[in-house]
Amino acid sequence: MPYKYLMINSEAADQTTATRPYNPTLQINLNQPIEKATSMQLMSFSTSNDFFNIRAGNNTFSCMFYTLSGTPSIERRTYTLDTGLFTIQEIVNTLNTKAAESPFGTMTPVFTLLASNKVQITASSTGTQIRRFVLYSGSNFTNSIVHRLGFNISQVFTRQFSPEAAFDFLDVPGAAPRLITLSAADGIVYILSTPEATWSALGGNALLWKTNGVGESKNGNNIGFENYMYLLMKCSLVSNDFQSIVKQEDGTILVQSDNVLQKIETTTSTYSYLHWGASGLNQPFTHSLSGKNIQSFSLTLTDDQGNPFLVNESKHWTCVIRFETASKNNDANNQNFLKNQELRFRASHNCVN
Repeated sequence: MPYKYLMINSEAADQTTATRPYNPTLQINLNQPIEKATSMQLMSFSTSNDFFNIRAGNNTFSCMFYTLSGTPSIERRTYTLDTGLFTIQEIVNTLNTKAAESPFGTMTPVFTLLASNKVQITASSTGTQIRRFVLYSGSNFTNSIVHRLGFNISQVFTRQFSPEAAFDFLDVPGAAPRLITLSAADGIVYILSTPEATWSALGGNALLWKTNGVGESKNGNNIGFENYMYLLMKCSLVSNDFQSIVKQEDGTILVQSDNVLQKIETTTSTYSYLHWGASGLNQPFTHSLSGKNIQSFSLTLTDDQGNPFLVNESKHWTCVIRFETASKNNDANNQNFLKNQELRFRASHNCVN
């Protein structure tokens, strides 16, 4: 079948003016329609790999500091970072500055990027009172700062995992801690009614720092995520034949359909150029079309969570899309094939005149 190739430059397709706000969805209008399109594929994609990795709504790092001796109390801190593209070392440096500017009463967490590219947090407090330090994520853990640093969701107390942690973070006046408690009877620290030693010994439980005196250092499970794992190119022409598994806030796992034209792997380092092409392991998705004439369609580039990039969060990109079309000869061949099928059927049933 014949092919039509369309090269798109997002800079040329961007319709932003002083009176019209930026729209991350590019509307493509063709002066010559693509006739009888039967399928489409993304063949190549190029851009600079400097997408913002800290974005509005995901630019905070939250933690809590429990003092359990005497009258129990909780101190809470949320460090807010500027939006932009940052290396893991730059994020670590910024968090150290924020922590020093707003320390806990007896403790300042120290962030360190190790040679393994994992991030370590050290929590040491003055005095000998029984104190504990934990990380907290209220919502949207993926692409949060704590996740960007390489801490796994199992290492962090989240609102979904523990309503008690969410209650403690609310700072209800006069409320006693619920997540971490000290037993007056035996002097044992309990996390959600589980003895601390048992809790820490079980794999998959959130991290807990003992900060008495020298304190402890704990590492993230993974190296930091400077880059997005992949990008998604969405297209209005594509039916919802792309499906992904998503986890709801209540823990329910669902299969979600989306109009994704292509999943684009980001295999280059930050501050370099990304050139994705349909070759080798990068096989393009083939999407069936209805065979109608195409006069216009839209494209939207998103991060790996499906969130479109805003005007200042990405650079312009180019791509090549291939449309497969039905020719007249193919139409005639299809008609002949169907006619021959009919004749064979009639012959096998002694229906030929």
